[in-house]
Amino acid sequence: MASPVDVSSIDVLRAVREAFLLFADDSRNALGSMESEIRRAIDWLTHDQRLYWQAEVKRRTEKLSSAKAELSRKQLGIAPGQQAHDSEQREAVREAKHRLEEAQEKVENVNRWLPVVERAVMEYESQARPFSDMIEFDVERSVEMLDRMIVALDEYLRLTPPETAAPQPSLVSSTVAVSSSPPDRVAVAKTEDTPTAEDDTKLQAEQS
Repeated sequence: MASPVDVSSIDVLRAVREAFLLFADDSRNALGSMESEIRRAIDWLTHDQRLYWQAEVKRRTEKLSSAKAELSRKQLGIAPGQQAHDSEQREAVREAKHRLEEAQEKVENVNRWLPVVERAVMEYESQARPFSDMIEFDVERSVEMLDRMIVALDEYLRLTPPETAAPQPSLVSSTVAVSSSPPDRVAVAKTEDTPTAEDDTKLQAEQS
């Protein structure tokens, strides 16, 4: 016969079930937020930054060409022997050249770091995908197993425990009575067969 199950509280199983569901919801939300942040970062690097600075390189190249042309016109307008007053045009050329170099550096940085970010994203996705599958399948199976356990234990607790058989005192007392009688008879028999000291004395007198 199978031994009874010691069930202390089914509420613990229900609490574990709720914890599983909360964990799954929080994990899905975290994975979704991370996916959105990654997509936003890739779009920012690919479109906002790279396209912007590529356009800036083109625009600032035109500004530098305009500043150089203005400096050339200023220098050509000076009569021989006159001092050139072109410091403002020279400063404009210097500033335009600096701004163009800045835009070119930005484009190089974006082109250098974009593949690094894409590789990091691929590594993250390779590790996040098994975790996402576990959330979708393993947690669901665990919750279903807990549901079956809760239902089974609820049904078990509704059962009436079987009554145990009472002991039979008459058999015990009769056994004790039977076992106590033989030693008395054996003791009597031994007493009758054992020779006494008087018998020994008579036997020695007869032999002498």
